[in-house]
Amino acid sequence: MPEKRLKMTEANSSSRHESFSDFEATMEFISQLDFLGKGKKILEIGSGKGRLAYVLKSKGFYILASDIRYDFLHYAKTRYKLAKTLQFSGENIPLRSNHFDVIISIDVLEHMPNLDKHLSEIKRVLKNGGYFIIQTPNKPFNIFWNIISKSKNWRKWHPSLCSYFEIIKLLRRHNLEVKFYKINEFTQYTLSKAKKLITPLGIRILSQIKPRYVPIYLYPTFYVVAKKGCPKPAFRHKE
Repeated sequence: MPEKRLKMTEANSSSRHESFSDFEATMEFISQLDFLGKGKKILEIGSGKGRLAYVLKSKGFYILASDIRYDFLHYAKTRYKLAKTLQFSGENIPLRSNHFDVIISIDVLEHMPNLDKHLSEIKRVLKNGGYFIIQTPNKPFNIFWNIISKSKNWRKWHPSLCSYFEIIKLLRRHNLEVKFYKINEFTQYTLSKAKKLITPLGIRILSQIKPRYVPIYLYPTFYVVAKKGCPKPAFRHKE
């Protein structure tokens, strides 16, 4: 029986700072995942300064926040009182195999130099039947955005951007089931960024777009759940 969906209202709370992505859209995505339950063991890869981990912890979840940067984890401990944190790279996870029910990766995949090594580690520590939650920018859209915004060093920081078909191929290569979610990205965060580059008329047009009519491969950001299937039993010959 599906578990009751979470109600994530913290996106509109007073805690609006230290976020590197569209937190409102992230919360909408998380709220749609009916497999999340309080008994689940969750690992967040690239937890940053701990905002999402704090929200989930406050909901009663067991969550381990991890990041490659010590200063972010230190902030998470002091600001959000997160006791369970660990510093490591997503390509070398120092945790035992088949341990977590859910692994969360919000705007992390595109930063990994070696996606296959990262996915192999994710799959190793994920339990059979476990879920890998991914939020990552759409490659063509992100490249276009970086060009028009004259962003510097984006190739350095985003070495592993994926298109719609590339992310499907990547996940299936690691025998993960793939499901995309349509999330409304025309939030205040997105519109405030767009205002720097788009005219007021363009902003009004964007705000009127209905996400459900937009093909998933044209979304600026992909919201994906990859499921690790249970291994098939070995075939045995009858005696």
